Amino acid sequence: MRITQHDIAQSLGVSKMTVSLALRDHPRISVALRQKVQKCARKLNYRPDPLFSHLGSMRWKRQRHGFRGILAYVNFYPRMVRSTNPDFQIFQRAKRIAENLGYDLQWFPLAEASSPEALARQLYHRGIEGVLISRIDSKSFLEEFSWHQFATVQCNYGYFEFPCHVVGLERYTEVVTAWKKAVETGHRRIGLVLLKEHNATDLDVRLGAMAYCQTQLFPHLPKLPLTWCPGTEFPDVAIKKLRSLICRHRPDALILFNRYFIHLCQLMEPDILKGTSLINLMVTDQSFGETGLLEDFKPVTHAAVHLLDSLLRTGQIGCPDNRQVILMAKRWVDGNTLICRNEALSTPRRTRGCR
Repeated sequence: MRITQHDIAQSLGVSKMTVSLALRDHPRISVALRQKVQKCARKLNYRPDPLFSHLGSMRWKRQRHGFRGILAYVNFYPRMVRSTNPDFQIFQRAKRIAENLGYDLQWFPLAEASSPEALARQLYHRGIEGVLISRIDSKSFLEEFSWHQFATVQCNYGYFEFPCHVVGLERYTEVVTAWKKAVETGHRRIGLVLLKEHNATDLDVRLGAMAYCQTQLFPHLPKLPLTWCPGTEFPDVAIKKLRSLICRHRPDALILFNRYFIHLCQLMEPDILKGTSLINLMVTDQSFGETGLLEDFKPVTHAAVHLLDSLLRTGQIGCPDNRQVILMAKRWVDGNTLICRNEALSTPRRTRGCR
């Protein structure tokens, strides 16, 4: 016969609700009582019924919730650039999801606070316990924010590993998928171009994916070197590096970090780029017709808000003992920048523009 929480409650002389909370390590139950309940559960060989757990979860998700408090959405950018920043799209989507769960999600830009410590005080004195953070490239935020006072979920990668749970897009498989698609369409000389940001937390993941493709998946193909390019502040340097890669190594396909580098490639002389396919690792707008991986934060936002809700409902405030990293796979989208290799070979490659 299956042992239930009711059996544990009867054995200890406590309520079933106390047993339920204690088994979930809820802070409303004293540490001593939690340990006593958990010890009794082990002694009785209690195992939760997965079917009942699933039904309870579905019942919670379907019911209409009243107002349950304010959640904070923290990112770096000030309010004046809300409408033009991609983070604003994440905020709007997260706000709708939070409202369905009974919360009011409000924007708190780090750039408008005097310090991360001051921001934490502001949130604390407003009674806010749940914090959703987007990409914040600030070491001071890592060091000065009061992580122990909040339940926190990060819904985008940045330059630092914050002491909280993370929900983000998968960066390893995006490189592997792009490489496989290039090979499937007949390409053999494949180059990878990344943004020169050596502190990014997902950098090693992309480098590992490149090494896996070159040494394990396709060891028989030419191994073109990785190319680092600076961002928008140095476009001339980036174009020079791209031109050098194309003229020196003759790639027939380039896997590029984002649309900015596709734009730089298209600014070069047509003779240099002719016959070279372009794959975008971060397609943000399909109207441009680029081939690559779609940067879709809808599932990320949905999972992040629900994870934060779960943390609050179970009283998990502060830095987690076991940090969770939940990764969402990106979707491949076809465009007009990945050409068939047969088509690429129909016209001889010209190098007249190379120096």
